[in-house]
Amino acid sequence: MRPSDAGHIALDAAGEPIGADVWMDPHAKDDAVVRAPLNYTLAWDHGHAVREPGGGWRTKSDLGFDVFVQQGRIVTLGLELLTCHDPAPMAWKLLAPVSVFAGHNSLMPNESRLTKAVVEDLALAAPVTTPSVAVTGPEYCDAHYLGAVIEVSGRWRRGDRDGEFHIGERAAFGANTTLASRKSIVRGVRARCERRLDTLFDGIDFGKGGPQEWSAKMIRNLVEQTRWSFE
Repeated sequence: MRPSDAGHIALDAAGEPIGADVWMDPHAKDDAVVRAPLNYTLAWDHGHAVREPGGGWRTKSDLGFDVFVQQGRIVTLGLELLTCHDPAPMAWKLLAPVSVFAGHNSLMPNESRLTKAVVEDLALAAPVTTPSVAVTGPEYCDAHYLGAVIEVSGRWRRGDRDGEFHIGERAAFGANTTLASRKSIVRGVRARCERRLDTLFDGIDFGKGGPQEWSAKMIRNLVEQTRWSFE
């Protein structure tokens, strides 16, 4: 703890102040805290990925591999928005050796944080919208996404070589994104988290390494190329 200039007691953790901001309605008769609905849409930018008539999709990686995804699951472990006074996210280890970054906002519970993991059918790659929650943080400046690969299966081809692949190794990775501008909760928040589908296998050489290395690269591609917007 450290005393403030005003003579009150201010709390801090690792040098960062602990606190929270809310908007108040001066005309409210009972609870004056302003609340607004928030929901997330997990979307896909297909880019040059092409759907197959029988299911699944194809893409061409930056290393020249034609990849056909037949089935798979991607899990979103965490989604949250960080208010503009929140400290930078801290780094944690999860499903080693892949680093995961989790957002923390001043030791106060974050109402925007996803409370239940979302499992998506990667072969289908369709948008998913989460249920609405009520938030009171007046403005948000950052967004955090934490994803994981559960399993992905399909075929690959490069030149006269081809083969099957099955990625069953668990790997998770998270990243914090600074929003282009402050997002107010006025009129509610509809956050869109869009991932690139066509570049998921970039940097993966199916002739080298193995499922653990491929899984780690795949989830980094997923998270690092995520774009946030608001509808």
